[in-house]
Amino acid sequence: MKNVSYVCNYRVRVIFIVITLSYLLIIGKLFNTQVIQNKYWMALAKAQHYGQNTLPAERGEILSSDNFPLVLNSYKYDLFIDPSNSPKNFSDIEDLFKIVYKSEFDKSISKRDITFIKNKEEVWKAAVLDKSKKFAYFEKGINKDTKTKIQNLNLPWVGFTSIPIRSYPDSESYSHILGFVGKDSNGTETGYFGLEGFYNGDLTGVDGYLVQEESANGSPILFGQYNNVKPINGGSLLLTIDRTMQTTSFTALKKSVEKYEADSGIVLIVNSKTGEILTMAQYPTFDPNNYNDYYSEDPTIFINKSISSTYEPGSVIKALTMSSAIDLNIVTPETIMVDDGPVEYSGYLVDNWDLKHHGTITMTQILQLSDNIGAAWVGNQVGDTGVYKYFTQFGMNSKLKIDLEGEEMGKIRDSSQWQDIDLATASFGQGISATPLQVLMAFSTIANDGILMKPYIVKKIIYSDKTINNDPQQIRRVISEKTSKTMLKMLTEAVSGGEAKYFVSKKYYVAGKTGTAQIAENGEYLKDATNATFVGFLPSFKEFVMLVKLEKPKASVYASETAVPLWMDIAEKLANYMGLPPDKYE
Repeated sequence: MKNVSYVCNYRVRVIFIVITLSYLLIIGKLFNTQVIQNKYWMALAKAQHYGQNTLPAERGEILSSDNFPLVLNSYKYDLFIDPSNSPKNFSDIEDLFKIVYKSEFDKSISKRDITFIKNKEEVWKAAVLDKSKKFAYFEKGINKDTKTKIQNLNLPWVGFTSIPIRSYPDSESYSHILGFVGKDSNGTETGYFGLEGFYNGDLTGVDGYLVQEESANGSPILFGQYNNVKPINGGSLLLTIDRTMQTTSFTALKKSVEKYEADSGIVLIVNSKTGEILTMAQYPTFDPNNYNDYYSEDPTIFINKSISSTYEPGSVIKALTMSSAIDLNIVTPETIMVDDGPVEYSGYLVDNWDLKHHGTITMTQILQLSDNIGAAWVGNQVGDTGVYKYFTQFGMNSKLKIDLEGEEMGKIRDSSQWQDIDLATASFGQGISATPLQVLMAFSTIANDGILMKPYIVKKIIYSDKTINNDPQQIRRVISEKTSKTMLKMLTEAVSGGEAKYFVSKKYYVAGKTGTAQIAENGEYLKDATNATFVGFLPSFKEFVMLVKLEKPKASVYASETAVPLWMDIAEKLANYMGLPPDKYE
């Protein structure tokens, strides 16, 4: 009996322990769920009880100086359904099917393979009959009119995803200024190149969202709780670009690139007093609406050659060499030197571009004749340290920090590394490199009484709650006002009596300088390939400073016969547009 009683007690104790442990385990589980993991389970329940929809922010506008939109924002829509709540038979959704394909393809239905429509119908049938899914895309890229027609059907199991579309109406003449919007590796809309790239953070807004309480089948509860966080649209950019000047310049540039059979060309115009970029034209160009087509053929087409491409500027640099000598009181316009033949520097002979020699000439004549030997002589009077200092003060060898993506800085080796030949060639613009923007701003300094301004292309960034103004900024004084006035007169005489005198304007006096620079490839200068540049301004007005550059023109390698006629054509048209009266009477 004792054994039987012992066994019974043992079993009771085991059962009690098992029940107790089970009870404790249940209590522990409940404690873990309701206390320790309370936030997790609450969030999970909330996620199942609430639905969230993204409210996309609109990308900021880009406007010309007269508030004209250079980009447009619109939307396409992806159509999706909830198969678990859709009708059981495909015949019940035929109205939806017809709207989508009639609206999208009716105009060209006779030209399309009818098999396409039948295949689409089969895909739709399969989606509708699969009741295990709560989401299925039906069609992508629906336009706004089609979306409205579908919404009028009042189908609770149909929904749309908004897809922002960035379009560029004037795709040719503004492409290198604007850049484009594409997708990054995560599929996010992102700006590339130009303003879209540089100001991507300002243009991109912050998406909002709508959180709604939903029923078990996913339908919004009419009087349920909801939280609506409105999107914050991106900031808009008001540019310094003048539409009339941009269009006029681009049209003339395109014509000249084709006429002179050049590989490419650019036109850059700045307000010397403020640093505002008024025009930035480039040809050939690309269509930012279809950038993928260009990327596959030649991705270098996206490079903005005004700021991202460096070159040896050639004889335009003689104006900077002369400015430094004038500013240091080393020479005057009437100072003379003797050009009686090639001069040897560091074992190399320096000669003139036309191999002609002019005997005794003045400093003004050095600019008129574009005399290499004379420019090298002036550089030697200033010295390597002085030339290097003035060139860098003019904005060479460093970025000007223009508000565009991809700015390069050119290259001038430190003067401590120069030999005599380096000083000589730098004095007439060879052996150094610069961007067209740097050359433009150096001449703008001469026009602006010797003060270098910071170039910029965005005048204002306009947000919903504030506006940020980009005001003109002085970088530094480079030369004295007296030197500026002296150079203005010398550059005017350089044009009127120089190599390009047969092509200069008959209506306006022009101050400027040509540059016909050989192109170096693989350590050697090409024989019949040059960069032709002319940069200058109207000295009586100084409303704008303009640079034109043609790369490898084949009709003539000389800037006087290619870049100069283009510059004069644009300048006269812009002077007329600005209401500047002719100041030259012959």
